[in-house]
Amino acid sequence: MNVLLTSTPFSYDGPERVNPRVNPANGFCQALRRCWPNADGTPRPASCVLVASNPDCPPMTDGMAANFSFALEQAGLPVQAMPTLDNRNADRAEQLISTADVVILTGGHVPTQNAFFQAIGLRDLLHARCADPASSHQLILGISAGSMNSAAQVYAMPEEPGEATDPNFARFLDGLGLTDISVIPHYGFLKDETLDDLPCMEGIAYLDSAGRRFLVIPDGTYLSFQWGENAGTDPVPTDQVSICGTAWWLADGRMTPAWPDPAKLQRAHELADQLGMIMQEDGEGTLFVRTYESAQLNEANIPVVSTMYGLYCAEPLSLSRFHRLTCDETWCHFEGDPLELHLISPDGSYDRVTLGQSSPGSAPRYQHTIPAGTWQAGRLVEGGTFALYSCVVSPSFHDGCYEGATAEALQALCSDPAAAVAIRDLA
Repeated sequence: MNVLLTSTPFSYDGPERVNPRVNPANGFCQALRRCWPNADGTPRPASCVLVASNPDCPPMTDGMAANFSFALEQAGLPVQAMPTLDNRNADRAEQLISTADVVILTGGHVPTQNAFFQAIGLRDLLHARCADPASSHQLILGISAGSMNSAAQVYAMPEEPGEATDPNFARFLDGLGLTDISVIPHYGFLKDETLDDLPCMEGIAYLDSAGRRFLVIPDGTYLSFQWGENAGTDPVPTDQVSICGTAWWLADGRMTPAWPDPAKLQRAHELADQLGMIMQEDGEGTLFVRTYESAQLNEANIPVVSTMYGLYCAEPLSLSRFHRLTCDETWCHFEGDPLELHLISPDGSYDRVTLGQSSPGSAPRYQHTIPAGTWQAGRLVEGGTFALYSCVVSPSFHDGCYEGATAEALQALCSDPAAAVAIRDLA
């Protein structure tokens, strides 16, 4: 069977989220068309079944079915029927799964959906479906919770109030066993969200990743693989799964890019060579080159301004460790992926500033001035490959204007939980 696991398959118009349509990011429309049941290469009307995430909420399930039917038809993927499978017709689960061309595993509350999957024996039903020689032309489409519950071991990340602090909340569940990859979807939303006064990523998922590995994906990224028949019905291993789009591995509290972009890496290395950059081994740990120092001096006999190019890079790793200057410093982003600045003011308050196009459709920010005396560190946003930037320092960067930081000193100054990971990684 063809399997596509998504964060969300749709894009919408406006904040009201109207007019759902298949998200074209990373070739998803083409992938869906390639996997859709067809006759001589032309998509044919498919018999679909939408498996509920909450089997006791018919309005939500029926609304999802209507959205799917509309969006698929608009994408040129005809739907013959779209029955839903919930507690209204759970006794017909075997019939509905065994006759479906497309099985849609919807989004919702992971533990609730997982319990319903267990109750109807969905794992066994899908295994039985794979025994049919025609199953190679069928499709399983996972969305959000449905993608999470497709793993052999599901990470049920807390999502409802009280779950993050409930010692009895089960965070790891048996899943459908389609793949050995445990997915965390909706990263663009989760990275700035809190639950039970804890940052969803740094305060929950990072801690739960101790001794484990999760794949973190934003909306628009999806996984594609073959399951069953010749591939067997064991969970499909990571090296047989295509990750389409930006993604990160989260393991032991650290995020690393799943697949650095070779073309971007080549561009980064070209820039470093063309600009004559060197790695600052001591202190910040940054690829940089100084480009200008004013001949005009201030009253302290220091040049009034200096400039430099910097390059953050995934390979070789280039970033800025926590330090502070006695001068104001203006950062300008020029090319590549967004970068993030982690800032701790003298009063202990914390801020994170993103330079570059942080997400599709968002208002980009390309310049930021850091006041003298602010503790600062910088790096690529999670999943980035490179970022070219410049810094303008006034008065000029000079001996005595730079001071490095220790994690202990920053932790004593700043108690904001949102700063804890940056201090750990960058001090």
